[in-house]
Amino acid sequence: MTARRAAGWAVLSLIPLTFLTLAVLAGQLAEMAVGVGIAAFLCLVAYAGVRLLDGGEGR
Repeated sequence: MTARRAAGWAVLSLIPLTFLTLAVLAGQLAEMAVGVGIAAFLCLVAYAGVRLLDGGEGR
């Protein structure tokens, strides 16, 4: 895995981490699962979008 690819995954992992942190700070642990689901969906959509823009072809 290249450094650029690892950095991309690290940035994408900040999305669910942000939802989790805000849910814990607000004391809304029951809603945390919904936040994680939304974050996972956003990560999947972002990944699919990048693959489509990049062409998705192996090099």
